[in-house]
Amino acid sequence: LTSLYNRRSGNHMMAALVEQKAVYTAVMCDIDFFKRINDTFGHAAGDQVLIEVSAAIRNSVGEEGFASRWGGEEFLAIYCLDLTEARERVEALQQSIRDIQVTMTFGVTESTPAESYEKVVKRADEKLYVGKNGGRDQIVI
Repeated sequence: LTSLYNRRSGNHMMAALVEQKAVYTAVMCDIDFFKRINDTFGHAAGDQVLIEVSAAIRNSVGEEGFASRWGGEEFLAIYCLDLTEARERVEALQQSIRDIQVTMTFGVTESTPAESYEKVVKRADEKLYVGKNGGRDQIVI
């Protein structure tokens, strides 16, 4: 449906980055109030939102990383860029998501060389939930 990597493939790709001691920026993102979209407009509309959001994420990452569907309406984007460059991309992504008439919340963190990807993802996920609890439609770094 989304043409993104699945969670298992995303984990394998992050493991390869750790082996290379690469520094990257992880962005955990979640469509705000997605259940409301499905309940109000139906699952076909929800699927269309997933398709459009996935395309926007894929375009944002470009050749400098990859994206995976983490689960349901949650995605993980990996930018092989430093935090400053990735932040600019995420800010542009946030606007492109708004153009689809939905919003997303983003948790953003930069890895350190050879840091386990599980720790990086956990940190990004914690920041995502800070944003969710803080009103949604925001980027938490």
